[in-house]
Amino acid sequence: MAAHILLVVPEPELRTTLTERLEREGYLIETAADGPAAIELARRGPYDCLVLDGALPYSSGHALLGVLRARHVDLPMVLLTDRADLVGRVAGPAVGEDDQLAKPFDPDSLVARVAATLRRSRSRSRRRAPLSLIVEEAGEDRGVARTISCFDLQISPSLREVHRGASRIALGRVDFDLLLALARTPGRAWDREQLGALLFGDEWDPVDRTLDDHVRRIREALGPRPDGGSYIEAAGGSGYRVARPDQDS
Repeated sequence: MAAHILLVVPEPELRTTLTERLEREGYLIETAADGPAAIELARRGPYDCLVLDGALPYSSGHALLGVLRARHVDLPMVLLTDRADLVGRVAGPAVGEDDQLAKPFDPDSLVARVAATLRRSRSRSRRRAPLSLIVEEAGEDRGVARTISCFDLQISPSLREVHRGASRIALGRVDFDLLLALARTPGRAWDREQLGALLFGDEWDPVDRTLDDHVRRIREALGPRPDGGSYIEAAGGSGYRVARPDQDS
């Protein structure tokens, strides 16, 4: 069955171009030009994926997504955003997008992102207990909420928030899960295959570079550690880790 996609883009020309390109891939497309129309369509659903422009009339795409999440419309989502906004979002709310695509972009790039997002969403729906492996290996009792310290960061699994002092650092849903997974096991090197399967399901393709895109976004959002290093380090040749404060890089 063809995936049903809700495309929310204010510019008529871009909306038409993306609709035609996605339809050529066999997707069923419905479109909206602003937040109120998108909310009404999303509530009627069902849709398999939301493609959302971050710059909408009347309200931002981030604000719209917050409304959709609050109304329990939990769609896998690709956010179209300006490059400058990737940095500006650090001070804003974490809205839970699955992927981002910076404008300007080639329509073929969106097709690839949508396909990857749908594939990961289907894998997530089949996998069991997200992050349960990490919780067990960290020796935590299930249901016990606590704050995890990572250098000067405080990570709250129950609230799904990251703070540095009094400042909250916004991370998307997958970005937060990735940081949480690594921060629970400081010093441990995870290879890309392990992290990809953990976050996206067993059908994740190691050739897919989306994991590396998430690492890059986390690094941009967090900035450097107090000692100048990166919170997420390359490790084991093709993997990642969060270093312990007393560990040499």
